[in-house]
Amino acid sequence: MNELISIIVPMYNCETLINNCIESIKAQTHSNLEILLVDNGSTDATFDVARSAAEQDSRIKVYRSEKKGVSEARNLGLKKAMGNYIGFVDADDYIAADMYEYLLNLLKENDADISSCNIFYINRNGQKLFADDSEKKILNGFAAIKECFLNNAVFVSVWNKLYKREVVNDITFPPVGMSEDLKFLYDICKKDVSMVCGFKAKYYYDKSNGKPSFEQRDLDSLKVFREIINEERSLKDENRIKFFEERYIKHLYSLFIKVRLYPHRANPEEIIKIAKREYFRLFLVKDISLKFKLFVTICLINTALARTVNKYIVRT
Repeated sequence: MNELISIIVPMYNCETLINNCIESIKAQTHSNLEILLVDNGSTDATFDVARSAAEQDSRIKVYRSEKKGVSEARNLGLKKAMGNYIGFVDADDYIAADMYEYLLNLLKENDADISSCNIFYINRNGQKLFADDSEKKILNGFAAIKECFLNNAVFVSVWNKLYKREVVNDITFPPVGMSEDLKFLYDICKKDVSMVCGFKAKYYYDKSNGKPSFEQRDLDSLKVFREIINEERSLKDENRIKFFEERYIKHLYSLFIKVRLYPHRANPEEIIKIAKREYFRLFLVKDISLKFKLFVTICLINTALARTVNKYIVRT
């Protein structure tokens, strides 16, 4: 298989990390690659490091995005990409040498539109989590969307996947600060695509390097959820609307509990405000346990008591 794969790497102030990312891509066993490095406003030497790499490997192309943000960088990469297949890698992560060979084989063998692999999550102590698994799962249409939102077989991210060019041709990343992956995947899966999920871990998601914490994504993720729900309402499929509304409520109150237990998290007031407004809807969601609902109630009434209860739950 000699198909051209375009790999888009958005970059921002990662001068000490980008070279490791680039080298892992250059070392791919599937060597017919187009590596698009897109800088989106770095104030350090990131662009210079990327340009130096391009001088040494003709497969590398370097661009600067006039607009800041990872969405704009990825969108520029999509416009410039010439490959039959599209992949994404974050500049502070790296990949196994056979990742794209593995993903391309999954696509071919299963006649799918998207393939995904498992990830190694490298925590702040340098420990690698998520082991390989030989199983795979094939999903179609709404089943793929559900799996993304349930986060079972598919991580809600764009970077551990390979896409046929035609399924992303008219899709762009939304202009949100975080959680842009969620909307991008939703828009793709709306097309009734097929997705094959391979469970071998090939992508190294490296949080040991000070990657932004998920607390910065909280409000953006809620915004994206609401946009998706509005789109679903226009389709007038009650089962789908119910699914997304229930996922939104569960996600909201998971964030709310974290805000109550860990008050240093970003944007606590806004999340608390939304949680209070949506409180009665929580009890309409049947697949949320009574224990969870009661704990949310305690968090609303008495934060100190909630922290004490949480410590007891952890101990037991």
